[in-house]
Amino acid sequence: MVCEVSEAISAVDNLADLSDNLHAALCRHIPCDWLALYDIHRHDTRINVTTNRGLDFDWDDCYSNIAAIDPANRRALASQPGTCLPFPSIYDPDDERDSYLLEYIRRASDTGMGLVISLANRASDHRLALCLNRQSAAEEFTKPDAALLANIQPLVTACCLNLLERAASAQRSELSSQELLTPYVLFDERWAIVDFPSRSLNLLRSLYQDENLNTLPAEISDWLKLLAMLKSAPGHTGSYVKTLTKRRLELRFKNLRLPDGSSRGLLQLIDKRTVDDFTPLTACGLSQREIALLNYLPTGHTNAQIAAALGIREITVKKHLKSIGDKLGAAGKTEILYAAMDRLLELLRQPRPNLIIRTEAGPNGHD
Repeated sequence: MVCEVSEAISAVDNLADLSDNLHAALCRHIPCDWLALYDIHRHDTRINVTTNRGLDFDWDDCYSNIAAIDPANRRALASQPGTCLPFPSIYDPDDERDSYLLEYIRRASDTGMGLVISLANRASDHRLALCLNRQSAAEEFTKPDAALLANIQPLVTACCLNLLERAASAQRSELSSQELLTPYVLFDERWAIVDFPSRSLNLLRSLYQDENLNTLPAEISDWLKLLAMLKSAPGHTGSYVKTLTKRRLELRFKNLRLPDGSSRGLLQLIDKRTVDDFTPLTACGLSQREIALLNYLPTGHTNAQIAAALGIREITVKKHLKSIGDKLGAAGKTEILYAAMDRLLELLRQPRPNLIIRTEAGPNGHD
């Protein structure tokens, strides 16, 4: 069966195709009416669900109504890869919540039996689980079924993680160089996190003074939920700005339309602790990366803090500082900063053409 599954999923381009081909291959050995792939980014709270096509219900939408209270898939997503959990036996029929969940699953998907296997846990960027489903409550999955499923777990996991990383890389490639330099979080059309670079998380940990922070803080996620309720989901036009004054953080959200017609949401995190904008110094030959680094000097950031904020190594910070110094005729952080500010003032004194500044409507404001 491993060879059949390998051949079936070797050339797929996305999770939907993977689900279709995997379902067709598995049904020859483990009969099931439908399957679902559960995916949650390690810095997210939303569970994405991908099923094989042709179903008369949208399980991703249906499951979103119970994801927060369903212990089964949360347990599977946190379990050791290869662990199989059958349901309904993992639910307690005497528990009011579990009883409600079993009834909801039956009504929404006409499903009476399932077998969930953990594919990847917190050790990777994504936690993944696969669930095989049968409509009949009398057709239980057996231990041999679980053993067969466990045999293909490494193969399916590798394919899923590869597809997710390829998708994230393709979406990152659509961002401009300036967008890539700014700490950001990228969302898909379902408002699930696609890409959350470590430097973005490091910035939030620094601003919120919480080294254990692992996802978006509540005040940021609440603002994004407001945008979603205002139907400003990726795919709609508009960009929005909010300043969190106490955190010295500016949030900028906009929608990106990709060449394939799909859309993404880009949240940019602007560190307002950097009090000067040295962007005009590009006229002096400074690169965008050097400008980004220079913005941290007025507030006394250490090389290690700058490296963490920009997602680069400390030795790279030193190399950039030397390059900036060479271009500005200065050496050392203090001299570089004074030289940059002098050169910036010179440039700002020069006559410039009139500029039209356009602001877009949206839920802008200060906390």
